[in-house]
Amino acid sequence: MAEDLLAHYADKPLIDPYDVYQHLMDYWAETMQDDCYLIAADGWKAETYFDKDKKGKKKGWNCDLVPKALIVARYFGIEQAG
Repeated sequence: MAEDLLAHYADKPLIDPYDVYQHLMDYWAETMQDDCYLIAADGWKAETYFDKDKKGKKKGWNCDLVPKALIVARYFGIEQAG
């Protein structure tokens, strides 16, 4: 895959193919790697859970695998728009 990516951008003006590759690797390290590890360990399940404050009271929900904004947009779009 890395060779294909470098070959694709090799003849493009004003683009350093190694910058493209580095950007992909940075994105992998910062974003995708943790998600892939979660999927590998737990399977493809995006479970929500409640965050708690210091006193143990629920203060909102969260999901490690799918960003909250995507869940809200998909399942609560009408409420979000209204």
